[in-house]
Amino acid sequence: MMPVRAMTSQRWILANGLTVIVTENPVANIIAARLFVRGGSLTETQTTAGLAHLLAATLTQGSAAHLPWVMADQIERAGAGLSVQAAPDYWVLSLKTVASEFETILALAAQVLRSPTFLENQVVRSQQLLIQDIQTRQEQPFMVAMQNLRQALYPNHPYAHATPNNAACLEQITTADLQQAHDTYFRPDQVVISIAGRVNPTTILDWVEQYFGDWSRPSPQPTLPNFALAPASNSPQTTLLSSNQVTLMLGHLAAAVHEPDYVPLKILHTYLSNGFSSRLSTELREKRGLAYEISGFYPTRLDPSHWVVHLATAPHQAKLALSLLEAEIAQLWQQPLSTEVSDRAKRKLLGQYALGKQTNVQLAHLAGWYECLGLGLAYDAAFQAQVMATTPTELYQTAQRWLQCPIRSLVGTESALASLG
Repeated sequence: MMPVRAMTSQRWILANGLTVIVTENPVANIIAARLFVRGGSLTETQTTAGLAHLLAATLTQGSAAHLPWVMADQIERAGAGLSVQAAPDYWVLSLKTVASEFETILALAAQVLRSPTFLENQVVRSQQLLIQDIQTRQEQPFMVAMQNLRQALYPNHPYAHATPNNAACLEQITTADLQQAHDTYFRPDQVVISIAGRVNPTTILDWVEQYFGDWSRPSPQPTLPNFALAPASNSPQTTLLSSNQVTLMLGHLAAAVHEPDYVPLKILHTYLSNGFSSRLSTELREKRGLAYEISGFYPTRLDPSHWVVHLATAPHQAKLALSLLEAEIAQLWQQPLSTEVSDRAKRKLLGQYALGKQTNVQLAHLAGWYECLGLGLAYDAAFQAQVMATTPTELYQTAQRWLQCPIRSLVGTESALASLG
């Protein structure tokens, strides 16, 4: 197997600690940027659950220089996109615009990050929208199963509420709480600005210096709350929900991105549950007709992640589907994959990786994301090399360490769940 072509990016660190990454890609006259701020949900405690998402929702609702509607009008007139999201390990401001409008929107992004105005009415409105989202997710079997699984895997860790789930906590968050969180974590030495497109790196660096260079770096550097990961609960997590299907979800705590087992677990995930050609889709959906939908996920995390497979099935097929789902996972740590099968999984993973590096949006995100996670630009090539070097024996040993004793999260009617034992 040949490695995917590595990204060609340049990196600078300003005097105030802010990191700038520029990836030249002249194919299209669109410039994309990702402005990462380290923190995200990892900054929350059990009493402030949801604060990271509320902060993200309100950052674009006005700044010291612009009222909300003025800011929205400026973005619309430029035909640009600008939004902020909270993730488990960071916040990210995303912007995309034609090259001629990029400096204008970059200046606006600087105001959003540096001097937001947390207006009371905007905060209340954002709280209400997030609470509505919580209520909507409580009616969706997959989201209920996922939330139950997170609670079991992370009983004392903010990853349990990486998606807001506590309306009472959200209602208690004040504008002062948002301002304090912003003042603590939104500072230049916590920021990575990654830009990709038809750009002149020297010009980009000048603009970043102009709009971010005088952003002062307070002392000392913030530290994230220290969460000792409690043992996961092995008790099945069940929720009764009126539905014509049963959602079966099996999860394991899994390696964080800096751990040696991260890449082998990515390969195993690709083999077992990624896409229509995966083992689970072929065996349980196509051959046996046991699943309306079937998939899995293994997100990249700074702290221990979660390796999950799930399917939705008819109530009368749930018992068989669950037993086969567990058997497919068990096979990974009971018997090594053949060289042919493991090589096929590695080629698939690298092919998907290549497809994730096609657009300026993807290039800006990947380069900034690696830097934000502490991996650096060299990880683009290192990841591919690690994938290619992983052997079937290493996959087998990794599965033995991580993929035994899955935690069940089951959602369905009372009669359907009772049949599962």
